[in-house]
Amino acid sequence: MIMEKKEKEEKVDAQKSTGKNMKLYTVCSFVAGLCMAFFIANLIGGCDERHEVNNTVRYANVERAINDVMQEKEKVDGMKVDETWKHGMDSIGIFKKDGKRGFYSLNTDKVLVPATYTHACFFSEGLAAVEKDGKIGFINMKGALVIPYQFVHRTNDRPDIVFKDGRCVMANGNGQMGVINRKGEWVVKPQYEKVDLTESGIFATTSNSKLLLSNNGEIIQDDLIVKVEPLKCNVQLKEKDAEGRWRLQDVEMRMDYYVYYTFAYNNRCGLMDKDGNRLTEPVYSKIEALNEHLFSFYLLDGETQFVKSL
Repeated sequence: MIMEKKEKEEKVDAQKSTGKNMKLYTVCSFVAGLCMAFFIANLIGGCDERHEVNNTVRYANVERAINDVMQEKEKVDGMKVDETWKHGMDSIGIFKKDGKRGFYSLNTDKVLVPATYTHACFFSEGLAAVEKDGKIGFINMKGALVIPYQFVHRTNDRPDIVFKDGRCVMANGNGQMGVINRKGEWVVKPQYEKVDLTESGIFATTSNSKLLLSNNGEIIQDDLIVKVEPLKCNVQLKEKDAEGRWRLQDVEMRMDYYVYYTFAYNNRCGLMDKDGNRLTEPVYSKIEALNEHLFSFYLLDGETQFVKSL
């Protein structure tokens, strides 16, 4: 009997303990649920703000890293310099120290040519244009002067001075443009306002004309065509209407002739055929087609007219 009574008491105590544990577990679960709900609500509510803060920190870190890199690139041969420049895939850059320019290796950061020039351009075909006392000359990669200081830099016209296929556009002391070779000799005399080197040839501009030159400066064409317009004329065609009656119908017909304008003769025009053959000189103010073979030419006053058949 005593044993049975003791066992019953132990069962009751165990049930009470289990009940207390369940209550404690329920309370803890409820509290944990509240904390999680609060955390999620706070996360959602503050997401934008934290995202902005994180981005701000991230951008600041990136900017700091960029600044560190730029500062490192502005050190040449262990010394702090004012600025550095590089161009494309070139391994030679330009640096500025105390207002003077020089050249350094982008691979080793070692000085190749000391900073002694007022201005310097990137190397092309083994030569680089440098300026001293207002004159331009050319040095090699060792810094030796190959072409003496004798040219002028017209910055507004040509910001870069480079050689291409052994030729370079330069200006003389009077500011007139021409073309030099790698020896500094004029292959196109400096007598033009502007010179352009293109795959099609050398184009030179004067005050009243635009010329196409050969590689040795000979004039190939002195009045370049700048605009071509097709000629049209109104003709009457005989057609049947819906009732079967013949009627004359005005039709605009495009012809095999063109009006061309040249650079040399500004605002003047001439007549050419479909094959590009010039049938007249560009001396007229206007040309109109009357039919397939008859044309009306207006002189420079815009009023005087004569008709010619071709």
